[in-house]
Amino acid sequence: MHSFDDLHDVMLVSRSQAGDRAALELLIRRYQRVLYTVALRMLGHAREARDATRVALVRTHTLLSLRHPDYGFFHAAHRLLVDECLDRLRSRPHLPTRAPIVDEDAGDAMLFRTLTFDERRHRMHGAILQLLPELRAVVVLRHVAGLSYDETAITLDLSRETVRSRLHLARQQLGERLMAWSVVSTLPPEDETLLQDAIDCELDYRGREARDRVLAAHTNAHARATALRDLGHLLNSLGPEEPPGDLTTQVLSQIHTADTIH
Repeated sequence: MHSFDDLHDVMLVSRSQAGDRAALELLIRRYQRVLYTVALRMLGHAREARDATRVALVRTHTLLSLRHPDYGFFHAAHRLLVDECLDRLRSRPHLPTRAPIVDEDAGDAMLFRTLTFDERRHRMHGAILQLLPELRAVVVLRHVAGLSYDETAITLDLSRETVRSRLHLARQQLGERLMAWSVVSTLPPEDETLLQDAIDCELDYRGREARDRVLAAHTNAHARATALRDLGHLLNSLGPEEPPGDLTTQVLSQIHTADTIH
C-alpha cells in the first residue's frame, strides 16, 4: 500500500516525465536537504557532498524517465546517492580498516559527557568518518535519513539481517570510540539484539515483551539500554543540514542540458 507521500511522488514523477519542470523542481526541493545531509555525513566535505547530491538527483531523473512513475523517487535517489558516495570513498587512497579507539580524549566517557551538545555532535561525525564505508552507509541511512531496516536493505540491496548486523557493529565501534564501551557486550547476543532493535522501533508486540523480560532479568541491561538510547539520540542529531542555495538550480540546469542534447 502506498503512503500519501509515495502517491504524491508518483504524481510529481509522472508530471515531470511529461515535461512539467515545476513538478521536477518540487521533487528536487523536497528531497535535496536529506540527500545532501546523507552525503555530508558519508563524505565529510561540503563541496563533495554537494557534487554527489547533484549527480544522484540528475541520475534519478534519468532513471525514472525510463521507468514507470511508481518506481519510487525516494528510494531511487537514496540508492543512487549512496552508490555515488561509496564510489567516491573507495577511490580515496586511505580507508580505515576499523574505527580506531586510540585518539585524543577518545573513549573517555566522563569527558565526553562534559562536552557541549555541538562538541559531541562534532566528535560523533568525526567518529562516523572513521567507520568502514559499508558500516557508515547503514548508520547514516538509519539515523540521518530515518530509514527502517527494510528500507535500508532495499536501498543497499542487502538482506535485512545484514543491515541489522552492520548497524549493530557500527554502533558498537562508535560507542567504544566515544563512550568507553566494553569491546564485547556483557549481554547474550540475542538480548543485545533485542535492545538494539528496540531503539530502532523494529520490535513487534512479542519482541517488546521479550525486551521487557531481558530488562527485568539482567541488572546490567538497563545501563546498556540507556547507553544505546543515548548513542541513538546523538546520531539522530546529525541532521538535517541545509544544502547550498544553488543546488536546485544546478540540478535543473544539468537535467535541461542533458534533455536538450538527447
